[in-house]
Amino acid sequence: MQGLAVLRRQTKTFIDENPTAIVFTRSTRESDGAGGKRRAVSTPLSPQSVRVVEQNTVVDAHTRNVGGEMLRPNIKIVAAHDDDIIPGDTFMWGTEQVQVTWIWDRKYELLCEVGI
Repeated sequence: MQGLAVLRRQTKTFIDENPTAIVFTRSTRESDGAGGKRRAVSTPLSPQSVRVVEQNTVVDAHTRNVGGEMLRPNIKIVAAHDDDIIPGDTFMWGTEQVQVTWIWDRKYELLCEVGI
């Protein structure tokens, strides 16, 4: 268990070097009456201190490719192992609402994929 504690401290240090406070919003789902589900109530959670890591430093926020499509940096979120984040949570990144699409719970940190 000592190794896990060391990894958790290292994750906290990594986050604390360049923290970003994010308020995630969690939506409940309800029946749409046709056998599916739709978003119902959205509840903002308490702010969480995470580390946002841009995976592609070549692409600026407003770059277009040859076909005219807007390219955006690919970001990941590194959070403490006990932060309250689940797939489907949303938050504002600049002027855009983005969604957590996937989480890898590594027992010492949460590595979150974000869909922009």
